[in-house]
This record gives sequence, structure tokens and C-alpha cells, in this order.
Amino acid sequence: MTHHFANVRRLLQDEARRVKIFEALRRVRPQEAFAGKELALLQYTEKLTRDPASVRRADIECLRKSGADVGEDTIGFYPPG
Repeated sequence: MTHHFANVRRLLQDEARRVKIFEALRRVRPQEAFAGKELALLQYTEKLTRDPASVRRADIECLRKSGADVGEDTIGFYPPG
């Protein structure tokens, strides 16, 4: 993860925020550094990556409620109930 985080270091000019994000992701606790739409998108992405068959419409609704754009081309498919 350190190697991939090099761009974050370069792009994010806030060192304290960068450290907070790095530590939260390293501990797999994104809620420690993110909230709202960003957190909902991270949680959905993790679920979709780790166990795509478990994604349900409720997950899409959670994204909508967070303010994320959940167009067909963004999500890729609409899961069953």
C-alpha cells in the first residue's frame, strides 16, 4: 500500500490528513478518515471487490442516500433484491 500511496502524498498537500487516511486504510477502518458519500463509496467498493455476489439493491440505495451518482454506467449492474 505504501507504494500506491505515493501519489496521494504528492496530490494531497495536507500531511495530517494524508497520515489519517493512510492509517485508516491500513487498519481497514475507512470510517476513521471518511464520512458521507466518500465512505459509502469506499464501503461499496470493498464489498463489490471482496464478495460481488453479496451486493444487493440495499447497497445501491445506501449509495443514493449518500449522494453518490449511481447511474447504470457508474455501478455497472443492478443486483437482485
